[in-house]
Amino acid sequence: MSGRIREINNRKGLREFVGFPFELYKGNEFWVPPLVRGEVQLLNPASNPAFKLLHGRYWVAEDPGGHIQGRIAAYIPKSGGRDRPARFGYLDFVNTPEVARSLLETVEQWAKEEGFSSVEGPVGVTSFDSSALLVEGFDRLPTSASSYNFPYYQEHLEGLNYQKAVDYIEFEIPDLGKVNERVERLASYTMRRKGVRLLELKGRRELRRLAPAVFDVINEAYRHLHDFEPLTHEQVAFYTEQYFAYLDPALIKVLVDEGGEIVAVGISMPSLSRGLQAARGKLLPLGIFKLMRKVRKTDTLDLYLVAVRKKWQKAGLPAILMHETHKSMLSRGMTRAETNGELETNEAVQALWRSYGAQQHKRRRIYRKTL
Repeated sequence: MSGRIREINNRKGLREFVGFPFELYKGNEFWVPPLVRGEVQLLNPASNPAFKLLHGRYWVAEDPGGHIQGRIAAYIPKSGGRDRPARFGYLDFVNTPEVARSLLETVEQWAKEEGFSSVEGPVGVTSFDSSALLVEGFDRLPTSASSYNFPYYQEHLEGLNYQKAVDYIEFEIPDLGKVNERVERLASYTMRRKGVRLLELKGRRELRRLAPAVFDVINEAYRHLHDFEPLTHEQVAFYTEQYFAYLDPALIKVLVDEGGEIVAVGISMPSLSRGLQAARGKLLPLGIFKLMRKVRKTDTLDLYLVAVRKKWQKAGLPAILMHETHKSMLSRGMTRAETNGELETNEAVQALWRSYGAQQHKRRRIYRKTL
């Protein structure tokens, strides 16, 4: 590549790193920008407690004139983990093979120096951050918890001998204008049979109080998933501060057993995607008003996640969570929904989505390469 790879090692550089996609995707109707301040906090080792467990490095590719042509991040554990792949993410680049090669070779070289025999990505800093490369659904708007990329990314990665590690699929449910009576009956029966009840959340203060217990359920439910690492107490506090202020308690569904223990949780929220596009990465001074104006008008609910404790995973609890969520979204004037990515082998939840007439419309992929 004519130009150079430059490592980012300060806050000013992080803002350049975060800012590159704003130029790359300028004018693209499907790219949803992150909030710059939150993205910098997420990537900054001084503010994100994930870096107590990880070493993270960031690089940009520049042309001879010093203009950024691409970016990439890489993460390795501070101790152990050499039997697993080193991870890369935040990969964006212009449509030039040399730029993609230079960025990925930089990560591969560091991984080899640190004793790794493979690399995998794209992934976020943790399992709760946006990850996986879009490989189907380029004419669709992503949810705010996922991401968008140009189709040529796939071509360049596969040209560099990156192969599929795992795929995630996403669904849209286009017509949720009325309650699904079949699921309603199933949910009612399951609640009686299993002795669970819906916990009514009284406001954001109660939601924040329950956050550690909610994340405990998520940690347990997702522990077996690909590359999932349970969050520490400090990370739970970080994500609670980052995201819980945006959640509507009426769209957070929590099920408890007869003893009052949380056994399942469903998190959803009105689509932020058009609002984030309008805000253009900034909440101040006017971005917050532009964001909320779009959110108030949206007809789409983003189904962020469903998590069920291990011993309850065959009890049919997702049907209850979805039914209760459906009722709440209807009361707010929303009539369609989109899911976030789920493993393509997760047939149980896919059967639930299809009972609502869901259609798969996106596919994302994590790639792996042996070094």
